This record gives sequence, C-alpha cells and structure tokens, in this order.
Amino acid sequence: MKIYTKTGDKGTTAMLSGIRIRKSDERIELIGTIDELNSHIGFVKVVASNSLKIELEEIQRTLMTIMSGLSDSRNRGYKIGEEKVQILEKEIDRVEQLFPRKKEFVLYGGCELSARLDVARAVARRADRIFAKVKNVHGVHPISMEYVNRLADYLYIQARYADFLSETEGKEGKKHTCHCDHHGEENLHKKDDRKHHQCQCGKEDHTKEEAGERQRKDKITREISEEEISQLVRKLLKEYH
Repeated sequence: MKIYTKTGDKGTTAMLSGIRIRKSDERIELIGTIDELNSHIGFVKVVASNSLKIELEEIQRTLMTIMSGLSDSRNRGYKIGEEKVQILEKEIDRVEQLFPRKKEFVLYGGCELSARLDVARAVARRADRIFAKVKNVHGVHPISMEYVNRLADYLYIQARYADFLSETEGKEGKKHTCHCDHHGEENLHKKDDRKHHQCQCGKEDHTKEEAGERQRKDKITREISEEEISQLVRKLLKEYH
C-alpha cells in the first residue's frame, strides 16, 4: 500500500469515526499539534536518562490515545482515566522537592535537556489552548484536556530540574564516564589532571589509560556484534525474497 492516497488533495481528511472533515477544522489542528508535541517528546528522549525516558514513553502512548479519542469521540476505548493525570501530578510533586525553585524569570537553554523539554512544554501549552477552542465548538473528553494541561506543568518542572542538575555539575566540576574492571559497570568521576583517579565505591585507583583501553575494547566488541547482526539480516532478507 502506498504512503500517499490522494484522498486529502481537496482539503479534507478522514477521521477514525469514518466521517470526513476539512483540514482547517479545529479538531484536526488539535490532533496535529498533539502529534507535534509527541514528536518533540521523542526528541527529548534522545538525551534523557533511562528513568525519564520510561516516563516519556508512557506519556507518548497516552497522547496517542488522546489523538485517537479526538478522531473518534464515541469510542470509549480512547478515553483515558483520571489516574493518568494523577501520575503526572505525583511526579510533579516529587521532582519539586528535589531542588530549590528560582523565583526570577527563567532564561531557557540552560542545558540541552532543558532546552528540548521547554520546546515540548511550549507545544503542550499551544495544544491546551486549542483544546479550549475545540471544547467550545465540539466538546471534548474533559480528562484528556486536563491531562495535556498537566503535562505542560510536568515538562516545565523537569526542565527546571535539568537546569539545576546542570548548574550543580558545573560548580562541582565536569564528570566523565570510567569503565572499571573491578565493577563491570560505568562509574562517574570528576575530571582530574592527575594520572590516577578514585572510584566512587572507594576501592583502589585505576589509571585513565586503563579506562581508555577498556572503552576501546568495548567499542570493538560492539562493532563486531553490529556487523554480525547486519550479515544475519541480509541473509534472512535474501532467503525471504
């Protein structure tokens, strides 16, 4: 099936409910804006920690359900529950307790993560405003509208926490990743001009040369693995055809 259908060339599009409406309709504008928001959240995930990435992926799934509900408002399967909003609120409350909030206006772009979060937050605010327009004309699922509003707050507080962590690390000294043979996992250490550095666990020193050699070996292993995988995929595709 081709990606293009030509059915929307005259300025209309089909909803999941089966009806066709103008692309200038507020509902299409809202669905498109939430899709844009979802894309920006994906852009945040690229630089997010594993724990934040997991949260963002769940948010993306919820946004896709909300989009489906806007496209087919009579389908009860596309209506999210109040617990989705409560999850965001609990996480907002938790993160707020982790750092002191600045009282002055925020200058965006304190670090890459916060910059990406702030762009996503701004799009969430726009989606919230369009939700209000759609509500006045067509009606909306109230919890979905509430979720997008709270999501903007969630993205904002995550951005400010990212700025706080970036500023804290800047004051304490930049950090680099060290692969320690004694632990078999990555450990963070402050940069040091000395030949030796101390592991976070407090065990014996390891030279930077040893850490670099470990990283080099790991890279070679990854490259071999990727090449083997590529060969396997090519073999499977050849057999399939």
